[in-house]
Amino acid sequence: MQRMLRVLVPLALVAAPLAAQDAQFGVQAGVNLPQSDLKDWVDNKVGFSLGANVVVDLGSGHVIRPRVDYAFYSESVSDPLFGDNHKVKALSAGADYLYFPAQSMEGFYVTAGLAAQNTKVDSSLISESKTAFAWAAGAGWQFTEHVGAELRYTSSHPDFGGG
Repeated sequence: MQRMLRVLVPLALVAAPLAAQDAQFGVQAGVNLPQSDLKDWVDNKVGFSLGANVVVDLGSGHVIRPRVDYAFYSESVSDPLFGDNHKVKALSAGADYLYFPAQSMEGFYVTAGLAAQNTKVDSSLISESKTAFAWAAGAGWQFTEHVGAELRYTSSHPDFGGG
């Protein structure tokens, strides 16, 4: 958790001056489709995420979006690495760059982002938490000033050992 605070504090210091510009605070919700090792850890179950962000319009289609996300997966069973009955959850803090080709904050956009992500696995055998760098890339559509949809691929590789 101390590592996450080391990320959140500088993020807040960066976000505060940006918020003085044309900024909007928002919330987000998502559905997560696990890939790679995570797919095995959660028995290929779908996860969910909630988050908060600050959308800062820099003009000419350029946007910075500092954000905090919390992702969680339903309890899974029978994993040889972590034992039976385990849960996976992740907290990340980072920022995304969005580009709107139409140079308006409505319509199609592409995005790329960086974050620090703390992933925690709780099982009947262990409870372990690791922080790792995460990156994301995607595209979205902003329907109105307050409603949009985004498809994003996020990758983070916390080292829990065992492969």
